[in-house]
Amino acid sequence: MVAELKQLYGKSIFLSVDVKKDYFNHTLTSVYISPQDPVENLEERQEEIAWYLSKIFYLSPDKVADISSTIAQLDTELSLEPVDMDGEEENHLHEKYPRFDVKSFLATALNVTTSELPEHIYIYDEGTFSNILQLVETTDEDILRDYMLWQLMEEYLVVTSTMKPADREEFCTEQAKKYFGEYIDHVVYGEYRLDTYEQELVELWQQIRSSFRKALETNSYPWMTEPVKTEALNKLNNMKLRINSYDHIDFPKYFQSLEIQSHNYVENIQNILLNRQIQVTNKLQAAAESLDTTQLFSFTPVYISSQNTIIIPVSLLQPFYFWHPVYPKTIKFATLGTLVE
Repeated sequence: MVAELKQLYGKSIFLSVDVKKDYFNHTLTSVYISPQDPVENLEERQEEIAWYLSKIFYLSPDKVADISSTIAQLDTELSLEPVDMDGEEENHLHEKYPRFDVKSFLATALNVTTSELPEHIYIYDEGTFSNILQLVETTDEDILRDYMLWQLMEEYLVVTSTMKPADREEFCTEQAKKYFGEYIDHVVYGEYRLDTYEQELVELWQQIRSSFRKALETNSYPWMTEPVKTEALNKLNNMKLRINSYDHIDFPKYFQSLEIQSHNYVENIQNILLNRQIQVTNKLQAAAESLDTTQLFSFTPVYISSQNTIIIPVSLLQPFYFWHPVYPKTIKFATLGTLVE
């Protein structure tokens, strides 16, 4: 069931499955297994669950207390950040965890056959991975069912009747940014985009990179050993800067099969989630980005280690916000340096 929810809706429950560039060989893609995203505010989440169960689903106070507390308890036990990354052969994972059919799980989650799966799989913190498997195995099935059902349902829950007009407008704006963030960034950036503007940004980046290269080549960092210096130089030479304008997405094709209705919020959300997953025809080459990742990329500079690439969100390049051609070059260097720091 967990793998099926990942395949259909991109939901990561208990375990997250991602396809990214191989950590050690960037010419390949690999499968990464990690814990689900931790809950940031456990107390607030429990209160929110209790409110929905009471006010929307009209459960008794005893049921509300029981379900909300058990979900919160699972959240607590699952909200552990992974501390390390391990690489394993698939057959080794099966030997270590014989009761977890990793091949079937990954094949279902990625919608591929077991023969198509790579032999090498990365696990973020095998200790945490082992604890999650044990937690699922020892937890009552009814509790697991309630937890998975809530994780799926909360995507659809909204109570606009209690919202003030301003709050409703803010909610709709945030939902549009969440589900259509790539398209919004692409369109907004197109309003002020200039080739000379982008070229200047790239030239400044190349000058900054050239300065670091010179420092490495002239022994400005005597504390670095030669192997470390060589590795740093190689990484610097291959490092890229990318403006996150989503030019690679054919948006008319991306949305051509998506149906949106004016009075059916639940079905609209389901169609959006389904559409995101079906756009990726080969999930072993690239998986659909999570909605949380898309939102992060919209306003935060990010360094993706697996691609050795710095991504600059278009929101920070709005005229006179952080950047503009009329600014002095010193300001531009300082701004770009701050963004890529």
